[in-house]
Amino acid sequence: MIDLVTAAHSLPDEYQKLTHLIYQLRDSNSIRTDLTLANDFIFTMGVIRGDATTQGAGGHAENAFLALFYSAIVLYVRATKTQHDNRRSFDFVKDYDEEQRQKHRVLCDLRDHALSHYGTGGIYNGPAFQRDGVFVASGPQSDGQIMTLSQRLVIQPQLIADLGQMAHRALMLADKRTQILNQKVVDAINEASSASPDLLPVLREHSTDLADFLGSDEAANTLLTGARVGYKRGSMQH
Repeated sequence: MIDLVTAAHSLPDEYQKLTHLIYQLRDSNSIRTDLTLANDFIFTMGVIRGDATTQGAGGHAENAFLALFYSAIVLYVRATKTQHDNRRSFDFVKDYDEEQRQKHRVLCDLRDHALSHYGTGGIYNGPAFQRDGVFVASGPQSDGQIMTLSQRLVIQPQLIADLGQMAHRALMLADKRTQILNQKVVDAINEASSASPDLLPVLREHSTDLADFLGSDEAANTLLTGARVGYKRGSMQH
């Protein structure tokens, strides 16, 4: 197994086209993975939604639903908007219709102005995403006690539906782009190796054990005998 990303770091300038395509493929698949996770989270939200609405405030189902809801928004926006040196992005918005673009803007504003940073959510104009207040009882029987109250939106059906629609649409676009880039990398390697017999020996200098990347021989064998594409989750226990 050859680690093409590691190889790309050391390829000579004459292979610049191949190097660029390898990085694009890695980043496109990374974006697809974020969107796959977002869609998985949204599906799980549907599974636990009934319990989240019937349990009392702070119940485990409500907590899990809220965590999945927030995480799905963050993953969607990170995949479709965030620009960063560590991962190249591509333009999803050009493939959205106007209604989808508006929903995209709302989700981006929620991430930027309500989740990553505290606020009302920018152009989002639905039920308050989060509210905080300080009150004092003032009636004739009151004792003047100060009360601090906070409210967090847990279930907003229209927003959840919009998030599900946009995450699915973006995943379809990311999957298509990743498949196209995969073929371009194959074509570029074939083209470059035909033009220069030196390429394949250079690539083989970066041979690696896939089990090291995936964490086990079993995971590597499953991937190699299956679709040859996927993502892995893991945890550490101390």
